[in-house]
Amino acid sequence: MTPEVRPNWIRLRQIALVAHDLGAVTADLQAVLGLGAPYPDPGVATFGLQNGVFPAGHQFVEVVAPIRENTTGGRYLERRNGDGGYMVILQCDDHAPVKARVDAAHVRKVLEHDTDHYKIMQLHPRDTGGSFLEIDVQVGGEPMDGPWEPAGPRWQENRTTQVLAITGAEIQGDDPDALAAKWSSVIGIPVVAGASGAPSIELENATLRFVPVVDGRGEGLGGIDLRVSSIADVTAAAAERTVGTSASFKGPVGLQLYSFRADFAKDAPSTLKKVHDLGFKYVELAGTYNLTPEKFKEALDANGLVAVAGHFPYDRVRD
Repeated sequence: MTPEVRPNWIRLRQIALVAHDLGAVTADLQAVLGLGAPYPDPGVATFGLQNGVFPAGHQFVEVVAPIRENTTGGRYLERRNGDGGYMVILQCDDHAPVKARVDAAHVRKVLEHDTDHYKIMQLHPRDTGGSFLEIDVQVGGEPMDGPWEPAGPRWQENRTTQVLAITGAEIQGDDPDALAAKWSSVIGIPVVAGASGAPSIELENATLRFVPVVDGRGEGLGGIDLRVSSIADVTAAAAERTVGTSASFKGPVGLQLYSFRADFAKDAPSTLKKVHDLGFKYVELAGTYNLTPEKFKEALDANGLVAVAGHFPYDRVRD
């Protein structure tokens, strides 16, 4: 569903990933997620990068890769020990109030450039914390199927039917509450407790979640949520290509149950059966969805699922 357009709105429009090998990641995204042909934005060469921008419903996944030494993207790859999340790109209808909040929060701008059609503002990650945060204005881009300059003039022709939307982004940091508060001060939307208890910001069309660093890679964009037409097809394609694994990986692969939070809110036992039917055995918990821990454990056992990790609000373990 296209979000309602109203004054002073802000939405998630694009996620940027950074990789050593653009071609390899492009092939994986197309094979696993069924994404169409990417648009190569010639403007990123100024920053020593090459890229591809893929339509994902009415939003976009971008992959950037360094093409020379000593680039911001290259340093980011080194700091976070390899490919991964890079940038959260939001769209708003009016830069003026956003810029006022940026200045009030004492956040520096890495890049600020306006044309007649597109206005870009990229913020310094040391000031925002987490990942790069960019907030842009596309003139005439209020409708979600309207123009979006980074994706090229005919991006609508490259949409496919597997990925329907980007519904969330997970930003990890040493202090998720402080990180969420800083982003909130810039975005202008209050922090709320999400379904898993994580501090979250609810945009017009997606949720930004702020979580502790759990992968040893430091602050950064740790994951995104996608709504797809067939989870089974995506899972099977990922398994076939062994996406996310390397030669040294010994497995097994598990699932974060939070990925199905909307389904769990409706019917936890049947959702656990769905997880089993998709071929998973090991899972990470994110609450027990209105069941007692004992009842949830019974449902796990009934479906042959084993909980190997849990996701808990920081306040529960802080003291």
